[in-house]
Amino acid sequence: MSIDTILDTLNEIEGIAFVLDAWKDKAPDDYGVVELTGEVRTQWADNRMVEQEFRCRVHLYVTDGEMEWIRKVQEKLDRLELYYTMPAREYLFGIHKVHWSWEFWLDGPVEADGDG
Repeated sequence: MSIDTILDTLNEIEGIAFVLDAWKDKAPDDYGVVELTGEVRTQWADNRMVEQEFRCRVHLYVTDGEMEWIRKVQEKLDRLELYYTMPAREYLFGIHKVHWSWEFWLDGPVEADGDG
């Protein structure tokens, strides 16, 4: 699965814009980030990598703390058939936002659209 497919699917959530890793310019009022945090597992055979799995996180920063965000994000992750953790929730006093986060696992290699 391509990382672009994940971003495109999450960007279907009305009122939220998701990017990969970080916003280069000022983020909108409510926004999201998909972060590739590293490799979880690799399997080698005959001196070559045959399987790889990556840990990723979805971060959502919103001005309201509505529980409806759980359903909205998880509907998209379910549609992508990704295995994910229950969401973590915290209030960030410095930016006055509720931060939701999910962790999911992605079988590799991680591809961008157009990769072979």
